[in-house]
Formats: sequence, C-alpha cells, structure tokens
Amino acid sequence: MINISNDFWSLTEVEAEQQLANALFRAVENRCPLLRASASGVTCQIDRSGRIRKRLPCYEEGYLLCEVKAEAPPLTLYRRWGDWFPWICGIFLLFTVIRGIVSRLSRRL
Repeated sequence: MINISNDFWSLTEVEAEQQLANALFRAVENRCPLLRASASGVTCQIDRSGRIRKRLPCYEEGYLLCEVKAEAPPLTLYRRWGDWFPWICGIFLLFTVIRGIVSRLSRRL
C-alpha cells in the first residue's frame, strides 16, 4: 500500500504525527506493508504489524530505499467485512432515538 501526503498545511509536527498514526492503523487493519511519502510530514516504511522500519523526520529533504516483498495480503476481518461496525452502531443509535421519541409520545397521550 502507498500513502502519498502533503502535511505542510498544518505547519506543525503534531499534525504530521497524527497522519502517521492513521497510516499505521491502515497497515495493521489490512495486514500489508505501507510506504508513506510526504512532502513535509513523515516519510517512512511501515511493516504489516504497524512497526516503522525506516523513517525520515518532518521538514527534511531526503529519500528512503526500502525493500518490500510483493505478496498478496491475507484476508483480514476488515478486508472481508469492511466498515460494518460503524454501520451497526449507527443503526443501534437510530433505533434508540426512535424508541425514545415513541416512548415520550406515548407518555403524553
């Protein structure tokens, strides 16, 4: 997986680290290595377990040479089912709100 980013909009290293944390989660949930190239943030190589193997600091010109095995990533729960958990939470929340409205209306009548 490749993540190309430009974190210069934030002008702080904190935002670049947050973007890096998101990239770590993507590598772990898909169980595949991730190469991140950034114009001003963190450029790095992340393995399939979420460990940073090589890294360039923020706001520093440079390049990384990385060796990554080209293999099909395993079928993970996220890759198989996708974003099912947020959808279930949303449906549960909608059901709870509708139930609360019906309950209030029935008490008034």
